[in-house]
Amino acid sequence: MKSIIEKVDISITTIKNALPQEKPIAGRFQLSDDCSAAVFKEEENATVIIGESKSKRIMQGRRCAVYWNSEKERFKICISVPPTKAAVIAAECDFEDCLNYIKRRMLQ
Repeated sequence: MKSIIEKVDISITTIKNALPQEKPIAGRFQLSDDCSAAVFKEEENATVIIGESKSKRIMQGRRCAVYWNSEKERFKICISVPPTKAAVIAAECDFEDCLNYIKRRMLQ
């Protein structure tokens, strides 16, 4: 995903109050309600995603996906759940679909 934001004042806050020169910083980027200003705040536990993905998506559902990491030889299941009661039931079904897909792949 690429975004172009023009004519916005950006405020960057880092934990040590200085941008690191050798390693990237990670955090959250938030626009104001009127989209005239943006704030970036560094978070200690945030992950930086650079380079190519180590996992390859091998199954895509409506709200779920299964990924395969060939380096670690592991599957990863990702499920998105909106905050509704019906979505929780759907997430259980999606999880079961992902597990069944992995079982079929392993038995091949």
